[in-house]
Amino acid sequence: MSCRSRVWCLRRIGLLSAGLCVVGDVLRAGSDGELWRPVPGYAGYEVSTYGRVRSLQRTVVMSAGRKRHVEARILARHHSDSTPVYALWRDGERRCFSVRRLQAAAATSNRLEVLP
Repeated sequence: MSCRSRVWCLRRIGLLSAGLCVVGDVLRAGSDGELWRPVPGYAGYEVSTYGRVRSLQRTVVMSAGRKRHVEARILARHHSDSTPVYALWRDGERRCFSVRRLQAAAATSNRLEVLP
């Protein structure tokens, strides 16, 4: 089994979402200390202690009932008034949140609410 397919299999069963990395045939915790926590209220997204946001592998139901497979990836960071923000999608709507707000919500498990 190649390294690429081994990593894909481990990601598929959720072992790499716990901050683990593959070294040869051995799983171990990342030496950089980066921890990933789920973003409350936004299923399929996680924020790290280093301020990165990733989307998890999932299946999304589109408007006509069609299903679409979404691969896991690290999201691109945008800037709003020199503040790093990430765009998250839920129920077909796009919302932008600052990294600090995402980290605080994940640490306290508070649901992200949109302010008027």
